[in-house]
Amino acid sequence: MEKIGEDLQTEKLKSQIDEDLQTEKLKSQTAIRCAKAAILLSSLKNATNALTTDVPQLQNESKIEKLMIDLVKEKQKLKKLRHSIGILILFYFLVLFIYPIFLKFHSPFAS
Repeated sequence: MEKIGEDLQTEKLKSQIDEDLQTEKLKSQTAIRCAKAAILLSSLKNATNALTTDVPQLQNESKIEKLMIDLVKEKQKLKKLRHSIGILILFYFLVLFIYPIFLKFHSPFAS
């Protein structure tokens, strides 16, 4: 009986070791593929950098910086506009709800 229990345990351990080996093999294959992809991307980046000159790239970077600055300014304007619209809506609701109450209590015809 003990022999059967030991055999089952060894079989479980063997199957677990096999599964671990398979997962490690898959992980190593994935790591190799990622490394190959990184090398290809790096070589592609180097090839495109070698083909382009620095002057147009600097001009494009300055254009991008200007566009980013403009975008930030527009976002700030929109944020201010949303804030002021929110305050106006709040003010209108306050007037809409408080003014009738105020008229009710301060009306000369109130009894």
